[in-house]
Amino acid sequence: MDLYQVAFQYSKCNKSFAIATLVGTSGRTPRKEGRMLITPEGSTFGTIGGGQAEREVVSLALQAIGEGKGRLVHIKVKESGMADVFIDVPFKGRKAIIFGTGHIAMALSSTLFGIGFQIIFVDNLAIDRGFVAPQGMSLIKSCELENLSIDEKTVVIFSNPEDRDNYINLFLDSPCPYIGVLSSRSRERLSNAKVFQPIGFDIGAETPEEIAISIASQILAVLNKKL
Repeated sequence: MDLYQVAFQYSKCNKSFAIATLVGTSGRTPRKEGRMLITPEGSTFGTIGGGQAEREVVSLALQAIGEGKGRLVHIKVKESGMADVFIDVPFKGRKAIIFGTGHIAMALSSTLFGIGFQIIFVDNLAIDRGFVAPQGMSLIKSCELENLSIDEKTVVIFSNPEDRDNYINLFLDSPCPYIGVLSSRSRERLSNAKVFQPIGFDIGAETPEEIAISIASQILAVLNKKL
């Protein structure tokens, strides 16, 4: 599989990766042009010349993926060459784990996917009913949660109180900064700074699509440290 195929597969799921492009050289270098894709796991496709210089670019690309920010780097190539490499990170690595597949959950998934979030539904009953996640999104059972990577760019949304009661403890001590709980105002709230209940900003939203906008806005405010 070449880097363009990998880029397509990752892009259609909003999964993060980096593209390192050789944009300039001076002195003696193995290549004058080249492009390489780097996955978050450290796998590479394509090349910009190999050797220690390429390994350094991979390390810098992984750092860029972690931060969700591209950069221009200057790499020494052996004793007599220099390479200018632009590392682009098309997606910021943001991920939403959504419990449930009801109307609001589906509207929210569409809104978040449209702004670059990787979407993972958790719903045992939906799988048993034969529900198929929209293209680019995934659907898992709760027993698979332990295999998920949770970081500071991961958000969790509970669209029903039962899942909240059963699984919220998995996330309270994790690095994820946002746990949204869809519930009535009368339901008991959890005393934790990262738990938002009721969920979303109060914008007078009524439809699932309007509610999704209020939740997505709150999520972005948290991730962008505006809240």
